[in-house]
Amino acid sequence: MEQFNIRFSDGKETGLISLEQVRQLVQDGKLKGTSMVFTTDSNKWRLAASISEVRDLIREFDATQDGVLDRIRTQGAESHTVVIKARRKERLEGGKKPFWKKLLGSGDSEKK
Repeated sequence: MEQFNIRFSDGKETGLISLEQVRQLVQDGKLKGTSMVFTTDSNKWRLAASISEVRDLIREFDATQDGVLDRIRTQGAESHTVVIKARRKERLEGGKKPFWKKLLGSGDSEKK
């Protein structure tokens, strides 16, 4: 079961807590979309609004956070960042030149 560690805006942190305890923090108004959350599954610190389970809780219990939630993308298979990184990797592994190199003609000196 995934557990969370929360870093609040005042710098204080919680220990590892369950999703149910995260729910209680959201209901109490202590956890916002811009709070930093560490998840044991990803082993990374991320914005609370970028974690889908936490985001859903914030949207359910704190309507004042809608603007923040709309601006922060969730991280997952379909996130914009992941798609861009995958395209970049595909392009570099495929040997295709970036647009600016094509435009400037750099790297063409080896071609006949």
